[in-house]
Amino acid sequence: MRAAALGVKAPLLLNGTKKHPATLVYRARSSYGLAGFNGMNLTMREWLDRISDMIGYAPVFLFLAISRLIPFRARIWLAGRMTQVAVTVLPMARRRLAQNFALARPDATKAQNRALALASADVIGRTMAEILFAEEIQDNLLTLTHNGPGLQVLKDSHAAGKGALLVGGHYGQWDAMRMSLKPLGITSGALYRPTNNRYYAPRHAKGLAIAGEPLFPKGQAGLKGMMRYLKQGGVLTFLADQEYNSGISLDFLGVPGRTTMTPAELALRFDMPMIPFFPVRMDAEGRIDIEFAEPIPHTTPLEMMRAFNDLMSDRIRAHPEQWLWLHRRWKSAPKGD
Repeated sequence: MRAAALGVKAPLLLNGTKKHPATLVYRARSSYGLAGFNGMNLTMREWLDRISDMIGYAPVFLFLAISRLIPFRARIWLAGRMTQVAVTVLPMARRRLAQNFALARPDATKAQNRALALASADVIGRTMAEILFAEEIQDNLLTLTHNGPGLQVLKDSHAAGKGALLVGGHYGQWDAMRMSLKPLGITSGALYRPTNNRYYAPRHAKGLAIAGEPLFPKGQAGLKGMMRYLKQGGVLTFLADQEYNSGISLDFLGVPGRTTMTPAELALRFDMPMIPFFPVRMDAEGRIDIEFAEPIPHTTPLEMMRAFNDLMSDRIRAHPEQWLWLHRRWKSAPKGD
């Protein structure tokens, strides 16, 4: 196999269209995302950074290469098992889970937390693999259903050209929500955080783009295009369960953490509904039930995001295995003894 066949060119590109003139996307030219590189002009630090990225990407590359040989459902199962092994043996994962459980589940036993760590790893591993193989999900390999009053609000707002702000978290199969809207004639763009690994980043972005475009990277690079898109009545998905350094401290699962105000500020600025969504993985056969909750009333950004945090926390308490407990959600929380 030629090296070029494994290579990928992965700069952020401005993919302008008449309707969405500032869409920022990754463009990959490889099914695996492993980039070769010309090391002639690299500094030692750049060499080390690239080698570090290659080592970090190697398990994903091997999984992608091997899993192409097995059926879709088997490879999704395998991703869940691999993630369970990772959270069991990797010190950083074990440490972060222990910290989060101590903050948000102080009354749980070690056995309960161990069971939750494995169940959550299975859900998240399956979700990440489904994003990587998103093109196959388009062939109806997942069963996506909807419920909740927010869906009709979304349909009505979209039909009126008003757009909507869909706010959720890293919960269940979060990207299935955008896929599920396509048969309804609704395409949702997304604000996302590009991964730091240069080899994994284009593959991840490609999967996100299949669920819906345009994609806007967090930060100034994507802000201008996102604002144009919303002004034109676009539907935007925002995952707001992470801690944001510039956020305001609000309770999340009963623990104070910095919360972004951006979704509420955008909903107020563009006078569009802010609709919480919660996609629950129902079983191992690919059934995903997506709840579109009642839109959060327009008040102030602080009150709106407090209401979202409360809803998100309620759903996590009801189905704790659906949430990505590996996040550093409470970076600003005091460290225990």
